[in-house]
Amino acid sequence: MIDIRKNDAYKIDIYLKITNEEDTTTHEIIRTTHEIVQEHISVTNSNPKGYTWWGNNQPFTPAKLHEFIKYGHNPQVLIVIPKSAGGSNDIAYVADIMDAVKSKEGGFPPDGWRPKYYFNRFSKIWLKLSNFKRVSAEDNRSINQYFLVKNNQALSQKISTSYSCGYVYKLKSNKVLNDDDLKNKVEELIGQLQTVTNSIGYSGTPKEKKSLINDGNGSSKYPRDPKIASNALTIAKHKCEFDFAHKTFMRKSTGTQYMEAHHLIPLSEHSDFIHSLDVEENICSLCSNCHNCLHYGTDEEKIEVLTKLYKDRKALLVSVNLDITFSSLKKFYDIR
Repeated sequence: MIDIRKNDAYKIDIYLKITNEEDTTTHEIIRTTHEIVQEHISVTNSNPKGYTWWGNNQPFTPAKLHEFIKYGHNPQVLIVIPKSAGGSNDIAYVADIMDAVKSKEGGFPPDGWRPKYYFNRFSKIWLKLSNFKRVSAEDNRSINQYFLVKNNQALSQKISTSYSCGYVYKLKSNKVLNDDDLKNKVEELIGQLQTVTNSIGYSGTPKEKKSLINDGNGSSKYPRDPKIASNALTIAKHKCEFDFAHKTFMRKSTGTQYMEAHHLIPLSEHSDFIHSLDVEENICSLCSNCHNCLHYGTDEEKIEVLTKLYKDRKALLVSVNLDITFSSLKKFYDIR
């Protein structure tokens, strides 16, 4: 998960996907997506205070919204209309968020400034919205800029799913990528990974976590696959990734230089992550000295090794949905 305190690096918004309102019996369209938005805009324009309420029953926490505001993100609502509802699978409207209220059982907002079709509908969440704006091609706003706060997945991958509300972010330096840009970027990243590995390469594919196993001493541990560790050493050409000049000895069984596999994000922290930590992208090849330094060295010695490994591994970790800040990583090594 990203560090929401870094408002200079990230812009956090709220994603809302809307579809046509249909009759539950005949499945005939009662209101189109654009009509739904226009009703909200009409209420906003008629309200002397310039706002309307938007109802939603998706998981949402007003307290989280207030936390984002506290750290200076000032989230907007991104209203996305899928092609199946007459849209373009992209951001159609944006609106400012003044506030949000939550009703556990479902209810109505504090006042009546809401479209008529909400009058008989309960909602668990009510967003207080203002300043609706239609997004055009010149606005340089696209879902291609956005990722999910909870797991860094590209928002564009969620359009065809049932996912319809959530916290998303974009890098403040991001620009909208057209098809050629995306192709060039992918080729660039592939080239970078090939340069790093110059071997069998990394998959760049997140893996599901395995279930905990009993270690036989009454407690559980996260399983590891020796083959994955072996792959990581092969990718690193059996060299110490802190310093290639570090030499050890040759393994009699394999004829390769002896190195040890080290999970940069420790397996003991598996509960903090959605995807598996036991992947090649998270396993470094280290000589015994550097490996033991990370476990038993002083803070000054550990941070020197850790800084180099994190810098080299950050992009690979992101590729398998293991994004982590350096400050968070240091905590796992008890570095103050």
